Amino acid sequence: MYALRDIHFIDAVTIFNDLTRYEEPDEKHSITEERLRTIGLAVVDGAPIVITVVYMTQDDGVIRIITAWKAIAEEVKKYKG
Repeated sequence: MYALRDIHFIDAVTIFNDLTRYEEPDEKHSITEERLRTIGLAVVDGAPIVITVVYMTQDDGVIRIITAWKAIAEEVKKYKG
């Protein structure tokens, strides 16, 4: 399965099961399409970790993951509130 930054997309989609995930617009990269940055708990290699996912929702409602990575300390703070 294809991966960027060591997070496989098949693992990245599990972030959407986290009902307490943190979302914000990715204004810096939303020039041609509206992108969201989401920070939340995902299951990667069978273990829960906090990751960051950038995605957009297509007109047909399909979510397209653009990139994903293990959350850095600043992102974990946003997630934990």
